[in-house]
Amino acid sequence: MNDLTPAASECYTTSCKMVDTISRCPNIACPAVYIPPECRLHTFLIYNGYVCRACDQDVCRFG
Repeated sequence: MNDLTPAASECYTTSCKMVDTISRCPNIACPAVYIPPECRLHTFLIYNGYVCRACDQDVCRFG
């Protein structure tokens, strides 16, 4: 397994690159809370032109 994951589905422009979880993305401190799979929304951010994982959101919490 490599440290790059294709990000085509999260990319809406042609300038996006691969998700690099080790060297190019910042470390993000996400709260350690349980989110049921049906409520989990994966979020991403653009950092220096790279699509990086952000904290997952609970879409059922305020619904």
